[in-house]
Amino acid sequence: MSIFVMSERNLMIKGSPIPVRIFEQGKRLFGGLNSGEMYCRFNNGELRADFRGAWLQRHVQVLSLVAEALGLLGSPTIPPFYVNLSDRPFETRYRHFRTRFSLCSANGFAEVAAPDFVFSGWPEAKFDNYDRKTAAMAAASENQAGDDRAFWAGRCINDARKTTVQMASIWPDLLEAYDTQPGFDEATAQYSGAFKTMEEQVSAYRYMIDVEGLGYSGRFKLLLHTKRAVLLQERPWHEWFFADIEPFRHYVPVARDMSDLPERIEWLRANPKMESEIAGEAQQFARTRLTRSAAVAAWAELLEDHIAAGGNLKSGLQKRQRAKKPRRTEPTG
Repeated sequence: MSIFVMSERNLMIKGSPIPVRIFEQGKRLFGGLNSGEMYCRFNNGELRADFRGAWLQRHVQVLSLVAEALGLLGSPTIPPFYVNLSDRPFETRYRHFRTRFSLCSANGFAEVAAPDFVFSGWPEAKFDNYDRKTAAMAAASENQAGDDRAFWAGRCINDARKTTVQMASIWPDLLEAYDTQPGFDEATAQYSGAFKTMEEQVSAYRYMIDVEGLGYSGRFKLLLHTKRAVLLQERPWHEWFFADIEPFRHYVPVARDMSDLPERIEWLRANPKMESEIAGEAQQFARTRLTRSAAVAAWAELLEDHIAAGGNLKSGLQKRQRAKKPRRTEPTG
C-alpha cells in the first residue's frame, strides 16, 4: 500500500537558512507514520518533512528550529530521523533502527527529548514570539504580587488537574485554580473567551503551579523566566533540560497526585528566603538555557549526537519500567 500524499508545500520559514518542503500523509495501515509524527530527511541542502496529523502548526514550528540548527552545523550529511509532535512518547510503531526525537522523554521509551514547538510560538496561548513573551512575563513579575496565593488555570483533562481545582475550593486561602474548558473552542483549538494571560497571572499571584496535561507541560519553561517560585507536579514526562534542574533549587516539587500541594504552599510561605532563592535560580537558568537561541543550539547538539550514533540515537531509558499514564477524564463545564 503506497503513501497517500494529501498535500505538498514548499516553505521558506522566516529566518531559516535552508529551504523546507513539507508533505502531509494520509493514514497508512502498515509502515506509515503515527498521527502526530514527522519523518525528516536532509539532502542537497534541503530539509524535507513528511508528517501526519500534526496538531495545529507544531510541525512547522519544530521544523524552524531544526532548520536553524542544521544551518549552525553547516548543513551536514545527516541520516533521516523521526520527530514525535505529541505530548508524550508513542506506544506504537517503535523505531528500532532510527532516531525518534520527542517533546519529552520517559522511562520505558527510547525517544530522545528535544526542544519543543513553544520556542516558535504557541497559538492556544496567543503568542508567536517566545523570547518576547518570556521577557513580558519576567517584567510582569518584577513587583511584589498582590495576591499571596498559588495559581493554576487550564483544561481539566486529568485527575491531577481536577484535584487542583477542587483543592482551591477547600483551601481558598492557599490557592486559586479554575478550569478553562468552558472558554475553549474545540473546533478552532482556541480560547474564545477572556482569560488571564500569563503576564497577568505572574503579576497577580505569588506562586505558580504547573500540572501535566495529556503528557508534558509546555508552560513550565515560561514560568521559570519569572520571579515567582514554581510548584512543579512530579511527572514521568521530562523535557530535554530536566536533567539540569533540581528540586528546591529551581522549583518546589509536588506529588503527582497533588496530595501535598497545600503543605508545599505553606512551606514556601514560611520560608521567604528560600522562595526568593528558588525563583532567582530558576530565572537565571531560564535566561541562559531556555531562550530560542539556546533551543536551536540544543537541537544542533542533538543532531550531532544523532549523526555520531549512525542515525540510531536512543534515550537510554527504554529498558526501565514505564510509569502509568495520567487517567484522562472528560473536561467539566
